[in-house]
Amino acid sequence: MHRSVGRSARTLLIAIALGAGMLAWGSAPAEAVAVRPTDMRSTVLSVEPDAPITVRVLGGDALLELTVEGGHEVIVEGYNGEPYLRVSPDGTVATNLHSPATALNQSQNPTGSVPADSGAGAAPDWKVTGSDGHVIWHDHRIHAGSITEPLPWTISLTVDGIPTAVHGELRRISPPSPLPWLMLVAASAATACFLGHRHPRVGAVVAILGASMLATVTGYLEWASVPSGAGRTIGVVALPVAAAVSTLAAIPVRRPTAKLILMLASISLLAGWLVFRWSILTRSVLVSNLAPALDRGAFAVAAGLVVAAAGLTVAAAGRDLGPAERPTLAADA
Repeated sequence: MHRSVGRSARTLLIAIALGAGMLAWGSAPAEAVAVRPTDMRSTVLSVEPDAPITVRVLGGDALLELTVEGGHEVIVEGYNGEPYLRVSPDGTVATNLHSPATALNQSQNPTGSVPADSGAGAAPDWKVTGSDGHVIWHDHRIHAGSITEPLPWTISLTVDGIPTAVHGELRRISPPSPLPWLMLVAASAATACFLGHRHPRVGAVVAILGASMLATVTGYLEWASVPSGAGRTIGVVALPVAAAVSTLAAIPVRRPTAKLILMLASISLLAGWLVFRWSILTRSVLVSNLAPALDRGAFAVAAGLVVAAAGLTVAAAGRDLGPAERPTLAADA
């Protein structure tokens, strides 16, 4: 008994540690600024004159994405008019290490120190950072800490030596009320508890697998909506998959205490997923290309199933653990 409980306890700790590691690793993007839900939306309005380029904003106001057609050279200017990014005709992307923008764009707030050899008048020091005529970067010209009125912005660049301007606008979007979605969480939890109260062990398994499926699908859609160069968060997919695996592993386990610990591992992994994505209920601009109502609705149902699974797991433990096992669980806890 003690060995079984000890192994299951270690499984729980390892699962939680892996879940935390997945989020930490997946949240560390290649770019220093991650794409997260926000209430700010920056939009590209025009490119003047017309040019063989495509420019769009990722993550509300987090990142700019530039795609250049083959055979053309584009140089993006930094904050002082210096060359900052270069896309060559063969698609090679290079960053000027002597541009102050290179250091300043490493964080959401431009607090980073600028190297002494950087400056608008410094000779460019180009470092190859990409290919395929595609580059993503954070630019402080497209976002602001707080605004009440639309804020216009302009990014200057040259296309085959021709001065070109990308014009855009930043707006603050009113955040949604989380109340309807919290009501859906409560309704989902109550429904799942009602349907599973006669057989709480089975009900808990079904609830966790249902929540894992919803979380995996919506997490994958969010992950797939972000280009690889923008720092995609693999934890939004890996956490619910790990939760489902832990639950399936618990099904053939006979010892109630070991089964309980594996189920708690699953619930902990899903709870981490919920915490990480909670802001989709309170922010207006989401990351996923999925319709916001569907994304929030799936999240709310998944959250309700996780709450129900926790309650049903406790109820099943109360039925399964006999007097001889309860002290063992308390001691191991």
